Amino acid sequence: MCLPPASRRPAPPRAALLAALTLVLSPLHIWYSQEARPYALVALFVTLSYLALIAALQGGRRAWVPAYGLTLLLGLYTDVSAVFALAPQLLVLVVAARSDGARRALALTGAALIAALGFLPWLPRLLQVAGPASAQAQFRISPARVWDTLLSASGLAANQSVFDGAALPPWIMWPDAHAALLGTVALTLAVGLAALARRSRTSLAVAVGLLAGTVVVAVGIGLVYPSFAERTILPVVLGLAIVVSAAASASNLPRVLSLLGGLGAAGVLAVDDAARPIGGPTRLTQRVHQALQVPNNQQTRGFIALHGAGRSVQLH
Repeated sequence: MCLPPASRRPAPPRAALLAALTLVLSPLHIWYSQEARPYALVALFVTLSYLALIAALQGGRRAWVPAYGLTLLLGLYTDVSAVFALAPQLLVLVVAARSDGARRALALTGAALIAALGFLPWLPRLLQVAGPASAQAQFRISPARVWDTLLSASGLAANQSVFDGAALPPWIMWPDAHAALLGTVALTLAVGLAALARRSRTSLAVAVGLLAGTVVVAVGIGLVYPSFAERTILPVVLGLAIVVSAAASASNLPRVLSLLGGLGAAGVLAVDDAARPIGGPTRLTQRVHQALQVPNNQQTRGFIALHGAGRSVQLH
């Protein structure tokens, strides 16, 4: 519900609807939307923050400025990994400041600083809970980990590296087609970014910030404190959705590029649809099963009905 308005601000309505469709089919987004953890909510607040940011820069009501600061604060309090996707918004503010939006960019920067100050009371507790970096070995960054995470975000290998789905992901199902799969994603990204650059510098900055900026910030922080994982860079799928939708509606590019972008976007959507978690149990279902298998919980009585992945799971 929030991505179409956020996308429509710098883009035509058709592109906004295509961005929403891409997000709906994203395997990574579907998976973490099923999970009773804060990562999908972080993506929501990131989307709302971009909506407020762009609306304020485009001369909307003054209320968008405090709304922007509020969404930043809510995102950080939901999970501190939100900073991976929020920090690249500095790129959007710099682009706006260098054009005719310097005054609005300054007001938004002030709102961001106030949000940062609002998060300071939680910082001591965060440092206490986080523990030493040596205790975060499962998040230790490496080239292989970054590559696998990017494959998950693209939908090529999400089933394999993120969740236990019933269907094999395209990356595993079609090992001889790796070059074609990567080529399709690369072509779509290239055409989409070119279309966004033709549309406006703000549109390009939003997409680059969400796609590349989130990963760069996550890698940089991950080198200091291990925290790089599929779930902590989930907002990358928002940037992917915007770029894919731009490629599919690239009417501002030469006809050949527009056609290639449309074909590439269709291929990305087909891959995402093939990789989405159909038939596998949701994580919530798995965790209830695990909880009921714990000795202290074996005497549990009651009825739990879980509705997920298109089915009803009943545990007694």
